[in-house]
Amino acid sequence: MSEIEIRRARPEDAPALGRMGATLARLHNRMDSRRFFASPGMEEGYASWLARELASRKAVVLAAVARSRGREQLVGYAYGRLEGRDWNTLRDPCGVGVDLYVAPRARRRGAGRLLLEALVRELGRRGAPQVVIQVAARNGRALAMFEGMGFRRTVVELAIDPAELRTSGAE
Repeated sequence: MSEIEIRRARPEDAPALGRMGATLARLHNRMDSRRFFASPGMEEGYASWLARELASRKAVVLAAVARSRGREQLVGYAYGRLEGRDWNTLRDPCGVGVDLYVAPRARRRGAGRLLLEALVRELGRRGAPQVVIQVAARNGRALAMFEGMGFRRTVVELAIDPAELRTSGAE
């Protein structure tokens, strides 16, 4: 496989992006099926969503490509958005890194880092004073990469089904 290059995603990339997005969603679902949903038809749903996001001024969709013999093969993507002040999370305007996925055959070649660097730079170029990302608690490799790039932990999300709540007995 040749060098990895990062470019803006194109409308014709949508089917491949949809497959990668669905793969990412299913990975999260396997980590915690009560927190992350997976459903039939996710490939088409993701492809449709990301195709629409390509046209949004608030969205950044990047593709990682490997070139070989004049052909280009998508091996990953990153998706982020500019968001305004959010009173629910007490977050000032920022860029939000939503998805980062690299196909297994391209991992450990720097594609994830290249995608994230390009996403952060582009969100910053568009005015984001900071970029926030979320990572699944069980995805230690991604967490290590993000922290190694300088991201800091800010919030830990916890989830519970109401029926599982352990109480002290005092109502």
